Amino acid sequence: MVTKKATRPQKKRAPAAAPAAVEKPERTPRQQAAVDDFVALEKSRRQFVPITITTLPDGSNQITSATAQIDEATAQGMQCLGVGLTNGPEYTALLHDVINLATNSEGGVDQGLANRFLARVHGIGPTNSVEALLAVQMVAIHEQVATMARRMQKTQNLEVAAYAAKTLNNLSRTFGHHAETLQKLRTTPGQQRVVVEHHHYHLAPGAIAPGSNAVLGDVNGGGVQSAIEGQCHERENGLLPPERAAMLGYLETDGVPVPSSRALGKERLPVSRRASRSTKGKR
Repeated sequence: MVTKKATRPQKKRAPAAAPAAVEKPERTPRQQAAVDDFVALEKSRRQFVPITITTLPDGSNQITSATAQIDEATAQGMQCLGVGLTNGPEYTALLHDVINLATNSEGGVDQGLANRFLARVHGIGPTNSVEALLAVQMVAIHEQVATMARRMQKTQNLEVAAYAAKTLNNLSRTFGHHAETLQKLRTTPGQQRVVVEHHHYHLAPGAIAPGSNAVLGDVNGGGVQSAIEGQCHERENGLLPPERAAMLGYLETDGVPVPSSRALGKERLPVSRRASRSTKGKR
């Protein structure tokens, strides 16, 4: 006889409640203005198209765009334009350098690191081949600067810290030289920047503004009067302003003569000679 085990009726589970929608706080006018400025700036800049790296069985790397919304030819054109290059072979060579920088010690390529390199080169905004090469070097140096700074921060070995600090200093200087070279390349040849500053001084009549040069005396007719004579003449007639008198110094404004050694009764020091030797060199 076979008995059937009584089964309890299963309770129907209530459907899971949908998560409550989180209300986004309203933006303030200042926040909305910042968002609008960011969107306008993003639209004005070149669009960065990331890449996908696929390692083939023969060990080579196949590079394609990681954007599915546009076709491959358009993506490659946007990638070339983003790094300032105008043809495919140059962009392929630049990608080869970036992949070498993103290759780890085991031979694998870090796709995220490669895209980070390309994004920084894209952010520098090169406009030709030379600027693109400088941008790649600057990004590589910056990556090493960050590595050395992290190593110097975490190590407790003084020798390792000293080596990291020295390398960090050299890399930082090299990065600065690269940035200066890039700025010079972007400057129009022969262009000079002239800054004109206007300074207003409220001076007494006859006073001379600080930092200015003037000729004191009559410049019309028979020659230019010397500055010292003009100053003495103005001092005697009381025409020299207090500001100018202070600039001439204590001796000239007060007329105190400087005594010489002869005036004080001091003669020249005698030259010591041996008694058996005359002034003409004969004994």
